[in-house]
Amino acid sequence: MNAKDFSLKDLAPPNVRAIAPYVPGKPIAETARELGIPEERILKMASNENPLGPSPKAVAAIHEALGDLNYYPDGSGYDPEITVEAAWRLPSSVRKAQSIEQVLKGSDFVTVHVPLVPRTRNLLDAARLSAARKGLVLLNFSRDAVVDEDAVVDALAHGRLGRYVTDFPSARLHGNPGVLALPHLGASTEEAEENCAVMVVDQLRDFLEHGTIRNAVNFPSVDMARESDHRIAISNANVPNMLGQISTTMAQAGLNIHNMVNKSLGEMAYTLVDLDSAAAPEVVERIGRIPGVLSVRSVPGAEAAA
Repeated sequence: MNAKDFSLKDLAPPNVRAIAPYVPGKPIAETARELGIPEERILKMASNENPLGPSPKAVAAIHEALGDLNYYPDGSGYDPEITVEAAWRLPSSVRKAQSIEQVLKGSDFVTVHVPLVPRTRNLLDAARLSAARKGLVLLNFSRDAVVDEDAVVDALAHGRLGRYVTDFPSARLHGNPGVLALPHLGASTEEAEENCAVMVVDQLRDFLEHGTIRNAVNFPSVDMARESDHRIAISNANVPNMLGQISTTMAQAGLNIHNMVNKSLGEMAYTLVDLDSAAAPEVVERIGRIPGVLSVRSVPGAEAAA
């Protein structure tokens, strides 16, 4: 069943006037005029922030809107690996669940935001869905195999699931009246392409100007606020006494370390060092000759570079 045969309004609680799909380039105001309702009562079900579908942040915003309508006074989420930074970005009304089962039992709407890896395949299986609150609406915009389709079909047939919304249509789900299958656009929307390009440029600029690394495949994410115009960025093997050798070389050159951060990912490590004074080129070269150092560069601040 496709979107044109099944209104998203069927998913909404009784006092929510509309849940509108996201249409690239279409203002919310236009959708509101078509439906004859105020803009604030339209909830977008996708976000440009995440090209793979709605981000947890966007879902939290939807939850906030539902709360304003006095339907959901609170909500919950489960993420065993959530970072402090990500937690700070969530509304204070979102509670931390202790398990997936707790989320399924206590929610009317559940969204999934995980990659497809061996431990997440069939993450939502028959056992977990059997414990879900009756009539649960499950939204899966992450990966198809994260949810066991056979378990979904059975749960819909027995009324344990109210609706299953996904952008991974399949022959198994085709024709099921409880399934809303949407096109899988991924990062193909104009807005997603633009946002990805801006993100890449911003991250590359931060790396060149400050040595910051974000979202690298084979390097740790490292970000340190500048406290000096004299910064050294070092890529090195993740081996013992590396920091000791780096700091000793700097001390022998009469350099004082103002601040330092070192993070590793597997066999790789990355170090940022802010100094109270500039390191001479020969000192940078000496650090580069330390066994295990892969690369080293001076990253001067705006004033030092002027």
